[in-house]
Amino acid sequence: MDVTWVLETLQMLASQPLFLIGAAIVLSFLSEDAVTVGSALLVSQDLLGLPLAFLAVNIAIIVGDGTLYGAGALAARNRKLRRMVATRRVYQAKRWVEQRLGPILLATRFMPGTRLPTYLASGFFGFPFSFFLMVLTLGSLIWTGFVFSVILIAGKPFLDALGPWKWLGAVIILLCGLLVPHFIGL
Repeated sequence: MDVTWVLETLQMLASQPLFLIGAAIVLSFLSEDAVTVGSALLVSQDLLGLPLAFLAVNIAIIVGDGTLYGAGALAARNRKLRRMVATRRVYQAKRWVEQRLGPILLATRFMPGTRLPTYLASGFFGFPFSFFLMVLTLGSLIWTGFVFSVILIAGKPFLDALGPWKWLGAVIILLCGLLVPHFIGL
């Protein structure tokens, strides 16, 4: 297997919408933010079409978030676990969240470190999945639109200025997106 074959195969796969959506879904379980930034970088370098990249990233985010909701709903079926969280304070918090569910779900998309507990709790407490799905889709579209806009406005000129070193710049941008949140405790 030589480098030319690998590059030709990757180029062929990049033109397959179902492959790209599937890859985005699988990779988003490792790092949703890296998939979002990476897809926007590919668009900025004209290696991937904007509509397909935007669609793939949003489908990946929605599948991932829905999976967290489903894991919470599945956990709620465990009698021991339900008893562990069946305290008055937990159910007071549940009622408080329930009254503000839309704004909380929307804000969660933009606050690192809050998605996992919020989405698991949404499923665990049986908040309506259709409402959950509607709000998380809106949040995903806003978030992805913001990230893509920043990368397309600032990222393309930055990477173009690096000339032949642009892929090193892209790797650095991706690594920053992956590592910075961990270093600052998010």
